[in-house]
Amino acid sequence: MTPATADGHVRARISRRAGEMRRLAETGGRTRLLAMGAAAFCLLAGIYLAVHREDASHLREATELSEGGFQAKALGEADQVSRRPAETRALLLRASAYRASGRRAQALDAFALAADRDPRNWIIRRDWAVELRAAGRRRAAARQMGVALGLNPRLDLPSGFTR
Repeated sequence: MTPATADGHVRARISRRAGEMRRLAETGGRTRLLAMGAAAFCLLAGIYLAVHREDASHLREATELSEGGFQAKALGEADQVSRRPAETRALLLRASAYRASGRRAQALDAFALAADRDPRNWIIRRDWAVELRAAGRRRAAARQMGVALGLNPRLDLPSGFTR
């Protein structure tokens, strides 16, 4: 083998090695990016679950306080919930607590806000209709009960309402 041929073989080997190193670096870079993406996803999922667990805890406490007759404290717990989907349930709890404490105007406002946030929730519409009827607003009550029936045709109507 002549020196020129040997030099050509060496250059070819070096070129192959450089190509292998580039492929390894590219593959390693992709692997690192994938690992970083997976870690970021896990971190975000953990934060999301922790935040929603806190909301669930406030909702549980608000429900227990409301059932125990402690409406002001129940409102305080419900006020600490601010993320969906727990927020809608907190608004419904607020409306019930206002109703139980005789604060009808605030109860109606809370029902309206809850219905605005979750327009396809027939339970909110039904309870809102009952409160509207108790406030003497029969047409608005009939309209909300109609929406509730549209969302759940098998709904058992509360007393005072007809199909």
